[in-house]
Amino acid sequence: MLALTIPNHQVHEGVATWVREHDWHLDVTMIYPGLLPMHSHYDGVLTTVNRMEVVDWLAKCTCPIVRMIGTPSPEIESAIAHYPQVIVDDHSVGVLGARHLLRLGQPTFAFYQRTGCLQALAVQRGFVTTLKTHGRTAQLIDFYGDHPELKIGTLMPQEKRLGWLREKLRALPLPAAIMAEDDRRALELVTVIRDLGLRIPQDI
Repeated sequence: MLALTIPNHQVHEGVATWVREHDWHLDVTMIYPGLLPMHSHYDGVLTTVNRMEVVDWLAKCTCPIVRMIGTPSPEIESAIAHYPQVIVDDHSVGVLGARHLLRLGQPTFAFYQRTGCLQALAVQRGFVTTLKTHGRTAQLIDFYGDHPELKIGTLMPQEKRLGWLREKLRALPLPAAIMAEDDRRALELVTVIRDLGLRIPQDI
């Protein structure tokens, strides 16, 4: 059973490729509607977990369970910590990003944090810590840090969110080198940078 509650086509493709090469049968019925199966009788479950109802469903399964990707909250992480996991080393992602940007010389460094999830925080820590070891600091462009009235996960209209990001970039001394928590946020940065008439990579 492939229980991808956090859609990720690369994970889906990787699992499907392995299954095809090893002549396994893969149940992917829950991927598109996002609904949990009515039964829990499988030989094994590969899963991502983003809500408590998935935690409850996994508890009914008597087969081996392996989780992938991270979880959105400490509560969910605590509830499923006993399952083995295959996961990205998010801290090292931040370290590698910082090392790459440090090669650019002496720009203003910044980290764009949008979700506040555990994975984003780990990437940010790796980035900031690595810069510190090289005597540099990073400005945090932190959406929830600037919006403490919002609960993490709250949706804000994209136009309003990008307007906030536009003001943060306007205030950033140039040239700047920015790491985002993931590719989706990097694309948001690219959109706003171009809207501001700035150049990539000359300005940011």
